[in-house]
Amino acid sequence: MAEQDRLETAFRVVTWAHVIAQLTGTWANRLLAPTDVPYAQFGVLQHFARHPERGETVGEVAAAFQANQPAMTKTLQHLVRKGFLRVERSGGDGRKRVHFVTEAGRMAHRAALARLAPVAALTFADWSDADLIQIDDLMTRLKTWLDTNRDAAG
Repeated sequence: MAEQDRLETAFRVVTWAHVIAQLTGTWANRLLAPTDVPYAQFGVLQHFARHPERGETVGEVAAAFQANQPAMTKTLQHLVRKGFLRVERSGGDGRKRVHFVTEAGRMAHRAALARLAPVAALTFADWSDADLIQIDDLMTRLKTWLDTNRDAAG
């Protein structure tokens, strides 16, 4: 592939990823509107649900989402008030606070997933298993590179 074609294809892939994020975010917000888990909070619950035994500080969660700490603090506070996360003090002076998902948080996460699942299934209904596995592998590869090279843009 010529270098110009390669660059145009790369930009198209990044553009499609952004468009997909916008479109899925819109339908997810609409589906989650009747719940107590807005899409932004769902993402954080999803993060904690992957490793429920692992606690994280505000800074660790903010870094994982590449969000600023004040915004992530606000999101985490909402989840704590709802009982979806709990906070434990850690460290010698007790200033370090670690957040853990609660059983209520896991239940809220599962309920949100149940609302999202039908559209996710419909989205990929006419995709073969091989296609779905291939795109998952490729998207994982892209996400891993971007995550590992967060500072590549300077």
